Amino acid sequence: MKPAEQPGLVPLRQLDRSRSTAEHPLRASPAPTDFRRLRPIFPTHAVSSVVSGILSFEALFALFLYSNTLKYFFPTLPIDETVILLFMSMVAFVYLIWRHGLHKPGLELVLMALIFFGWQTLSILWSPGRTLALRTLGYNLTFNLFCLCVGALLFAADRRRIARFFAWVLAIGTFLSLHGLWIYAQYGTFRFYRGFEGIHAYLLWGFPVATASAVSLAFAFAAPPGTARQLVGTILSILFAIFLLIASGRAPMLSYAVCLAIPIFLVGPRIVGGRLLVPRMQFIAGLSVLALTGYVFYAIRTGNIPDTIERFFALWWYVEHGGTSVRFQRLSYWLSALDYWSRSPWIGNGVGSFSSLYLAGYELAGTQPHNILLEIGTELGLVGLVLFGIVLWAALRTVRIERLKRDPLFLGSFLMFVGLFGVRAMTSTDLALQWELFVSLGLLTATSGTGNPDRPGAGALGKRGTEVGPGR
Repeated sequence: MKPAEQPGLVPLRQLDRSRSTAEHPLRASPAPTDFRRLRPIFPTHAVSSVVSGILSFEALFALFLYSNTLKYFFPTLPIDETVILLFMSMVAFVYLIWRHGLHKPGLELVLMALIFFGWQTLSILWSPGRTLALRTLGYNLTFNLFCLCVGALLFAADRRRIARFFAWVLAIGTFLSLHGLWIYAQYGTFRFYRGFEGIHAYLLWGFPVATASAVSLAFAFAAPPGTARQLVGTILSILFAIFLLIASGRAPMLSYAVCLAIPIFLVGPRIVGGRLLVPRMQFIAGLSVLALTGYVFYAIRTGNIPDTIERFFALWWYVEHGGTSVRFQRLSYWLSALDYWSRSPWIGNGVGSFSSLYLAGYELAGTQPHNILLEIGTELGLVGLVLFGIVLWAALRTVRIERLKRDPLFLGSFLMFVGLFGVRAMTSTDLALQWELFVSLGLLTATSGTGNPDRPGAGALGKRGTEVGPGR
């Protein structure tokens, strides 16, 4: 038997080859190239994120949510853009819910809202209104209920969806602000620009920008210091403030100011070891409030008063002179709403009844209390107020100061709710058009950011009660 063929022996040629390879590593045959490990020339992850954000459900829903504002830029279509975008959003929403399941905390909120809307529907039996009553019911059972379901059942189950939705809110707010500043620079006015004939653009554009400012302020306050998110949030907050100062909308500017001041009251300074420690969020918010207040005093002193501040002075003059001006009838609406509520304090006068009562049987769109609590009290009585309070409780019960301090997404949702409910809903828009408010209520049921905050689908119930996470 040959030596190479004996068991346990290695052929000489193979031994020499292995020895030469060990002594000369450069002669070793190269391993196959793994192209997946090569660093790409372009940041493919960032490009993929942008593309997925553009083609996401959040983009479609944001276009629907602000379709009435963006009509100015849309071409004329045979069917209303809002209806088209609503239908497309509903189809996509149903598919995503069927695929990924329901968010349990959000489902509880939706059930509470259905009870409230059910009572509102029942009240049509004793309402003197007809046209506006049907319009109010239709808007609440479609637009408001759909917005609540999207926020509570879909967005709240996945923090990545909230981040993408906020990105679109900021993008729309930035676009409107820049375009509005360009109009002001070209024509010296925004409110009375001739291209806005027939629409109240100072409110129609101002409220979306005020909502976007709630998100930007949240990142400016709560994002880690020195990060890109904090820098972008600060820059956008300044941009939104400049636009709101020249747009002449009082309620949007007041909403911005409230969101700016809220963090001051969330946390307080402490004395430790004889030193006064001021939390970073409170310090930034305090400086921002001082800067805005200082600018207002400077503008008054120099005489270069922005249009919005001038309208606040006009409001002060109106209140001092008894509130009888025809151009501003909110005090008259509020007093009348209290009077009508006193006539039927328990069950109210029925949905859509205020206009008929205020105009002695005539119904006119826009004739409403300009305060949703007075609207609910007048039309649905104390029963309606209690049911709506339960809806608010179902959304706000998870709000904790510690979570607001460490979670910019949740802080953005909370500031959005405060601006929409505390200002817009109390001074301007009726309940039927509170689409953004119902979205913010749904967002407040979002899962906590503890542990792995970006884990999708926390608390989502699938067909068999398993936790699942929504995809795109």
